[in-house]
Amino acid sequence: MSSAPAAASPQSSSAELYRCAQCAAPVSWDPEQNALACEYCGNAQLVERPATEIPEYTIAEAMRRDDHRGLDVQVRRIRCDNCGATVDFDPGSVAGGCAFCGAQSVAEIEEGARAWRPEGLMPFAQSRDQALEEYKKWLGRLWFRPSDLQKGAQVDELRGVYLPYWLFDAHAQSWWKADAGHYYYTTRRYRSSDGKSRTRRVRRVRWSPASGKHERTYTNVPIYASQGLPKNLCTGIEPYPFENLVAYDGRYLAGFGAEEYVMDAAQGWEQGKERLSQEERDACRRQIPGDTHRRLRVSTSFSDAKFRHVLLPVWIAAYQYRNETYRFLVNGQTGKVQGSAPWSWAKISLAVTVLLAIALVVIYFVGYHQT
Repeated sequence: MSSAPAAASPQSSSAELYRCAQCAAPVSWDPEQNALACEYCGNAQLVERPATEIPEYTIAEAMRRDDHRGLDVQVRRIRCDNCGATVDFDPGSVAGGCAFCGAQSVAEIEEGARAWRPEGLMPFAQSRDQALEEYKKWLGRLWFRPSDLQKGAQVDELRGVYLPYWLFDAHAQSWWKADAGHYYYTTRRYRSSDGKSRTRRVRRVRWSPASGKHERTYTNVPIYASQGLPKNLCTGIEPYPFENLVAYDGRYLAGFGAEEYVMDAAQGWEQGKERLSQEERDACRRQIPGDTHRRLRVSTSFSDAKFRHVLLPVWIAAYQYRNETYRFLVNGQTGKVQGSAPWSWAKISLAVTVLLAIALVVIYFVGYHQT
């Protein structure tokens, strides 16, 4: 088992750092072998996973830190003119188009003031072939899509990229007030169209004041820290198995790109509080007694907020269908897929017609049995 390399100087490239111990050719991280693999001689070099804890920092500490900058290796920095994503690649890699939006308008930019080096990452566990297979299964499960979508959706390029995230831990306390509604039923008499007197049950609501408190400690709340991808796609491939996080080691990046963050920890915490506030509101809603509720008011406070800066693995690709471009993501650990796809308006129209027909039949029989 190979030992971890010494920290690289900014002038060293990952290609120079990570070479095959058998033939000296460049190696890359192979998710299937869980090792650095050489495509020339087939040799695999295991990567020791140190038991080092990934440190956490308070938001105040984040604003004071000025060390641990960069990815510890020399990289090519490519910025997309269309979506603004900035991605770091091996110096020997061919950038091509933008992995995030499919645009070809990418430009290499010079090394600038670098952001913090991530202190943890989650290595790719899904290979490119496995990600493509998950993508095909995802296409096959889509409803109301064109029948030939799976056959006609051609993937231009599938790339493995580590996305920057802030992981937040925090303790939340929420106090809530609401009107709790309890259903009860009365009998109402009415006269039908044929002049006969009939009765029906009518549901009513009895309202009463209610209040309570909810408290929870949250861990590993992920906030995407960049702009290359829509946040709904990123949250769509959650959750990640955070027990698989390891201390940062540049060898896991060999053969993959790494997007740079554009949102600092303080900005990330603002989004983190929004996400946790919604979680708290949902939890408080579930505590309200009765059958329904109204006028829910929630007041939430947070304490002991800490964060970690990590990289999470994602396979990204754009596929073509009838000259239109669509995008999808595959979680590089679990294989969960999220993406966009065209609609089949013919299938949707047919489904609406069938539902309307069923509704009319139900209305007819209900009316028939009441007469």
